[in-house]
Amino acid sequence: GRQEQIRYKQLHAQSESAEGQIFARKFIDDAQEALRKEQAEKEARRHVSMQNQHQLNEQIAYRRYKEEMEQQEAYLAEKQMKYIERQHQQRLAEQAGTVRGNYPLKKNNW
Repeated sequence: GRQEQIRYKQLHAQSESAEGQIFARKFIDDAQEALRKEQAEKEARRHVSMQNQHQLNEQIAYRRYKEEMEQQEAYLAEKQMKYIERQHQQRLAEQAGTVRGNYPLKKNNW
Protein backbone atom coordinates (compact mmCIF):
# COMPACT_ATOMS: atom_id res chain seq x y z
CA GLY A 1 0.00 0.00 0.00
CA ARG A 2 1.98 2.89 1.34
CA GLN A 3 5.27 1.85 -0.27
CA GLU A 4 3.50 1.51 -3.59
CA GLN A 5 2.05 5.03 -3.23
CA ILE A 6 5.50 6.45 -2.48
CA ARG A 7 7.03 4.61 -5.43
CA TYR A 8 4.17 5.78 -7.70
CA LYS A 9 4.63 9.35 -6.49
CA GLN A 10 8.40 9.17 -7.13
CA LEU A 11 7.88 7.73 -10.62
CA HIS A 12 5.26 10.37 -11.34
CA ALA A 13 7.58 13.13 -10.06
CA GLN A 14 10.45 11.76 -12.15
CA SER A 15 8.31 11.62 -15.29
CA GLU A 16 7.03 15.16 -14.66
CA SER A 17 10.59 16.32 -14.09
CA ALA A 18 11.70 14.66 -17.34
CA GLU A 19 8.76 16.21 -19.20
CA GLY A 20 9.59 19.59 -17.67
CA GLN A 21 13.20 19.28 -18.75
CA ILE A 22 12.14 18.30 -22.28
CA PHE A 23 9.72 21.25 -22.38
CA ALA A 24 12.38 23.63 -21.05
CA ARG A 25 14.96 22.32 -23.57
CA LYS A 26 12.45 22.72 -26.43
CA PHE A 27 11.60 26.24 -25.25
CA ILE A 28 15.30 27.20 -25.08
CA ASP A 29 15.98 25.64 -28.50
CA ASP A 30 13.04 27.52 -30.04
CA ALA A 31 14.22 30.78 -28.48
CA GLN A 32 17.78 30.24 -29.78
CA GLU A 33 16.44 29.39 -33.25
CA ALA A 34 14.34 32.57 -33.22
CA LEU A 35 17.41 34.58 -32.23
CA ARG A 36 19.46 32.98 -35.03
CA LYS A 37 16.74 33.75 -37.59
CA GLU A 38 16.44 37.33 -36.36
CA GLN A 39 20.22 37.76 -36.53
CA ALA A 40 20.31 36.31 -40.08
CA GLU A 41 17.51 38.65 -41.19
CA LYS A 42 19.29 41.59 -39.58
CA GLU A 43 22.51 40.65 -41.37
CA ALA A 44 20.64 40.32 -44.69
CA ARG A 45 19.06 43.77 -44.23
CA ARG A 46 22.46 45.24 -43.38
CA HIS A 47 23.97 43.64 -46.48
CA VAL A 48 21.20 45.03 -48.72
CA SER A 49 21.65 48.45 -47.11
CA MET A 50 25.42 48.34 -47.70
CA GLN A 51 24.90 47.38 -51.37
CA ASN A 52 22.40 50.21 -51.79
CA GLN A 53 24.81 52.69 -50.20
CA HIS A 54 27.60 51.47 -52.49
CA GLN A 55 25.42 51.98 -55.57
CA LEU A 56 24.44 55.46 -54.41
CA ASN A 57 28.09 56.37 -53.86
CA GLU A 58 28.93 55.15 -57.36
CA GLN A 59 26.09 57.22 -58.84
CA ILE A 60 27.25 60.32 -56.94
CA ALA A 61 30.84 59.80 -58.09
CA TYR A 62 29.72 59.30 -61.71
CA ARG A 63 27.56 62.45 -61.61
CA ARG A 64 30.46 64.44 -60.14
CA TYR A 65 32.79 63.07 -62.84
CA LYS A 66 30.31 64.07 -65.60
CA GLU A 67 29.96 67.58 -64.16
CA GLU A 68 33.74 67.99 -63.97
CA MET A 69 34.11 66.80 -67.57
CA GLU A 70 31.43 69.25 -68.76
CA GLN A 71 33.13 72.10 -66.91
CA GLN A 72 36.48 71.11 -68.41
CA GLU A 73 34.97 70.97 -71.92
CA ALA A 74 33.42 74.42 -71.47
CA TYR A 75 36.74 75.78 -70.17
CA LEU A 76 38.68 74.28 -73.09
CA ALA A 77 36.13 75.56 -75.63
CA GLU A 78 36.42 79.06 -74.15
CA LYS A 79 40.23 78.85 -74.24
CA GLN A 80 40.16 77.72 -77.87
CA MET A 81 37.76 80.52 -78.82
CA LYS A 82 40.02 83.12 -77.18
CA TYR A 83 43.04 81.68 -79.02
CA ILE A 84 41.22 81.84 -82.36
CA GLU A 85 40.12 85.42 -81.65
CA ARG A 86 43.69 86.39 -80.77
CA GLN A 87 44.98 84.89 -84.01
CA HIS A 88 42.27 86.64 -85.99
CA GLN A 89 43.04 89.99 -84.34
CA GLN A 90 46.72 89.44 -85.04
CA ARG A 91 46.01 88.78 -88.75
CA LEU A 92 43.81 91.85 -88.93
CA ALA A 93 46.56 93.94 -87.33
CA GLU A 94 49.13 92.62 -89.83
CA GLN A 95 46.86 93.35 -92.80
CA ALA A 96 45.75 96.76 -91.58
CA GLY A 97 48.95 98.60 -92.38
CA THR A 98 49.66 97.21 -95.82
CA VAL A 99 48.15 98.41 -99.06
CA ARG A 100 47.43 95.70 -101.50
CA GLY A 101 48.61 97.03 -104.79
CA ASN A 102 48.90 93.89 -106.81
CA TYR A 103 45.60 92.50 -108.02
CA PRO A 104 46.47 89.54 -110.21
CA LEU A 105 44.03 88.69 -112.94
CA LYS A 106 41.99 85.62 -112.44
CA LYS A 107 42.16 82.88 -115.03
CA ASN A 108 38.90 83.83 -116.72
CA ASN A 109 39.55 87.62 -116.80
CA TRP A 110 42.42 87.96 -119.28
